[in-house]
Amino acid sequence: MLQLNDKEILDLLQAFPKLKLKPLSTPEIVFEGLIEDKVRYKDFEELEFIYKIRIVVPEQYPNELPDYFIIDESVTPDDDLHIQSKPYGKICLGVPLRLMMELNKAQTLSKYTENVLLPFLYGLTYKLKNGRFPFDTVGHYAPGRLEEYKKMLKLKDETAIIKAFEILCMENGNALFERCPCGCGKLYISCNYRNTLEQYRDLSSKQWYREEAKKIGRWYE
Repeated sequence: MLQLNDKEILDLLQAFPKLKLKPLSTPEIVFEGLIEDKVRYKDFEELEFIYKIRIVVPEQYPNELPDYFIIDESVTPDDDLHIQSKPYGKICLGVPLRLMMELNKAQTLSKYTENVLLPFLYGLTYKLKNGRFPFDTVGHYAPGRLEEYKKMLKLKDETAIIKAFEILCMENGNALFERCPCGCGKLYISCNYRNTLEQYRDLSSKQWYREEAKKIGRWYE
């Protein structure tokens, strides 16, 4: 069941008044229009930007992340810009698990958009002007996602990450008696690593963690 309520919709439209809610017969909710800002990022120069953006909120939001597309004629999709050509114009804002943390922290679609999309649009504007992003970016595709998961989960390799996601898709009572993914050899219930991993348990559904574990496994078959 869709979790995006009327207040969240109104908050988003008030925060970004040039966005419009598109009438569609699909389960998703779609917003489209111009997003503009004038902002300084940390110690970098102040920049002004305006881009045409589409926001697609899936039926299972907030258990699934919204997607952001840049549909502005001034920008051609390019991996180097972290904008995909398939699906056309989809913006890569980071690895899903970190974005889920941001969504959980933000609590609303409006605040999440402000926290993750606006910094990206600033960075995009800076790169188009200066030839580089003003901040570090995540590597592309499977290698980039894996490296980010290693940092977030404090694990060494894909096998450990798969095991961690498998634990997160189990019922907690069953997970406690699995071997800890950190490699210590102890049961999960006996290892302090549990404090690190458990902060992610409620960020998404068990199904999402199960599918992510399978996806990583396919990458490294």
